[in-house]
Amino acid sequence: MKNLILEKAANGEPSFGTFTQLKSSVVIDMLACTEFDYFVIDMEHAPLGTDEADELIALTAARGKSPVVRVNAIERSAVLKALDSGAHALIIPNLKSMDEARRLVEWSKFAPLGERGYCPTRDGAWGAGPQFEDGMKGYMAYANENTLIIPQCETKECVEIVEEVAALEGIDGLFVGPMDLSINLGVPGDFDAPVFKEAVARTVKACKDNGKMCMGFAGNTDLARTYINNGFSSIAYGLDVSMMFSAYTAAIKELKEIR
Repeated sequence: MKNLILEKAANGEPSFGTFTQLKSSVVIDMLACTEFDYFVIDMEHAPLGTDEADELIALTAARGKSPVVRVNAIERSAVLKALDSGAHALIIPNLKSMDEARRLVEWSKFAPLGERGYCPTRDGAWGAGPQFEDGMKGYMAYANENTLIIPQCETKECVEIVEEVAALEGIDGLFVGPMDLSINLGVPGDFDAPVFKEAVARTVKACKDNGKMCMGFAGNTDLARTYINNGFSSIAYGLDVSMMFSAYTAAIKELKEIR
């Protein structure tokens, strides 16, 4: 398991990914031919089930990229199945309390840090991976260190406790969801609003102060550049359906101008 997000961070480099909402191995295969580091398999906003996510995780890893899953709920089953399928990182939406943060650690990290259930699965090559050179205990320690648990800071409630969340052992970073965060703060889509900028700055500082990653979504390169310049370590840029829609919309506009 080569986690490109961690590898880039260790080298002081930003990592870049993109969201996928299509039930398509062809799309993942195509994206893997680009220089993106990871793909976020979006089970929150797309009609992706566990079987489909499992296939996309396997293909992403097979192509040498890092599979990331945005789960659809703060639930043990959603967390455990994505990890067992081999996700290098989980993005967890709509965090609002420290109890939820502590439960995420409990479900996602092996003992002694958490209480993740053990079974030989893909993330450890069913017990045959190099992580098992030191036995089960070695694999558990490796998984705890190399599997990232990244709650989304996209609510007012999360912003209010962001320092505590970032300080919690087992939480590896935070992901800024700008759309829902701006809505939750009463400034939908206004990423220049002072209240939004303050929330983002507070999240970045909380991550930096605790040696954690700060990741975020950007729908354009200007916002991505701003985030990287302000201390973000990773950007998930765009999503496949939106980028396809934009490309085809631009194409048909040009075609209709042909005379």
